Amino acid sequence: MKEFKVITLTSILISIAVAFISLLFNGFNFGRVFTIQWWGTSLLYSFVLTILNSYYFTFLNTRIHWKNRGLLRILVGTIGSVILTMLGYFICTFVLAVLILEKQTINEFFESQSLRNYVFPLLITIIASLFFHVVYFYRALQEKKVTEQKIIAGT
Repeated sequence: MKEFKVITLTSILISIAVAFISLLFNGFNFGRVFTIQWWGTSLLYSFVLTILNSYYFTFLNTRIHWKNRGLLRILVGTIGSVILTMLGYFICTFVLAVLILEKQTINEFFESQSLRNYVFPLLITIIASLFFHVVYFYRALQEKKVTEQKIIAGT
C-alpha cells in the first residue's frame, strides 16, 4: 500500500511538472492546461509510466547490484527503462485515442503513428532515467563512504 501511495504521489508531481513545462512552452495558456481532460490524460500517462518503471527498477535491483557493476547497471537500467516507457507511452496513446476519447479507429491510429510522435517522450525518458541513476549511484557512493568512515573510526 505504501508503494502505491508513493507511485501516486510521484505521478501527481510529474503531472504538475509537465503542466509547468507546458505552460512555459505554450505562452502560459492556462485554458489549455487546466482542463479535466488534460489532467486526466497527464495523470494516466504519468501513473502508467511511473508504475512500469518502479516495478522494473525493483526487479532490476534484485538482479544487477551496483557493487562492481555500476556501468552495466546504468546501461541495462537506462535501456530497459527507455524500452518500457516507450511501450507504455504507445499503449497509453492507443487507449486514449481509440478506447477512451474515441478519436480514431484502430486502423487510423496505426496509420497516424510516426517516430516524430515519440521524440519528446524519448528525450524525457532518457533524461529522467539518467537522472535517477545518477542520484541512486551517488547515494550508493555516499553509503560506501559512510561505511568506510565507520570502519576507520572503529579502529
